[in-house]
Amino acid sequence: MPPLAQTIPREEGDPDDSDEDILVGGATQGFKDPISLTVFVDPVTSTKCPHSFSRETIYAMFNQPTITCPAHGCRAQLTKADLVRNKNLENRVKAHLRREKERAEKEMRDAVDMTIEDSEEE
Repeated sequence: MPPLAQTIPREEGDPDDSDEDILVGGATQGFKDPISLTVFVDPVTSTKCPHSFSRETIYAMFNQPTITCPAHGCRAQLTKADLVRNKNLENRVKAHLRREKERAEKEMRDAVDMTIEDSEEE
């Protein structure tokens, strides 16, 4: 199946392509923790399934020694020992946050430049 962007043309007002999703082993993984829906902080990945979480949010779910993976449709049984630090994902998240900050700073500079140009034309 072709990518959605090839099937449905982009329209004005659509969000631009961001690096918010990354390709991991043939599957797309976002930079957001599926529990908190915020950007990963200290990401860990399960050794029993391919899912990643922010350490604090997944650890908060352990009110017993074993839990079912909270990712939608996953039935893997997890213990804290099954969750290992994902340094690769951590580095990708840091790079993503750096790019987002640079993009926001550039947008701010461009807006200031346009304001200055507009005021000079008057």
